[in-house]
Amino acid sequence: IRQDYGTFLASMGHKEEAKKQFDIALQLDPVSLDLHCWTAVSNILGRDPDNAIFHCKKALQIDPKAWFPIAINAWANGNKGNW
Repeated sequence: IRQDYGTFLASMGHKEEAKKQFDIALQLDPVSLDLHCWTAVSNILGRDPDNAIFHCKKALQIDPKAWFPIAINAWANGNKGNW
């Protein structure tokens, strides 16, 4: 629920409140691949690509073959100008 609410808040531009929701969710489930991925998306929407890359790396530690964190990582690096 917190992940969904955090994603909603991020899409509405409420960066700080979204971060709070994702932080709580990550405390409850620190090994959730989806949660790290959506936290990364939220960080990209909040113009924080460095933190997005951090969460992509965490997600890839959980499942190195998952395509979603690879795609989000590319998006975050593109926002940093790392083509």
